[in-house]
Amino acid sequence: MESEEVSLPLIHEHPMIPWNDLRKGDCCGRLEAISDGYYCKRCDFFVHRECSESSEFIKHPSHSVHSLQLRSNSHNNYCNLCRKDITHLCYRCDICDFEVDLYCV
Repeated sequence: MESEEVSLPLIHEHPMIPWNDLRKGDCCGRLEAISDGYYCKRCDFFVHRECSESSEFIKHPSHSVHSLQLRSNSHNNYCNLCRKDITHLCYRCDICDFEVDLYCV
């Protein structure tokens, strides 16, 4: 029996299926001990369940002037807080050109 597909439009453009695999998340680049999440067979893209439940907009103390919006790609390619590469998902302020990865959020 095939798993039911899930739509996560803020995260990925294709339908995804529930997945449990010990692998690095393409969402945040981190390897989690329990990698429960969603997988796109078409792109070989895996997102942790926790990352998939991220809010579209957040307020963060590191950038309290504006709200940050969840984006599926980075303009700067690095987190303004930890300076590590952003693999896929991040929160961004277009006004200030400020980005923070999901790990720092």
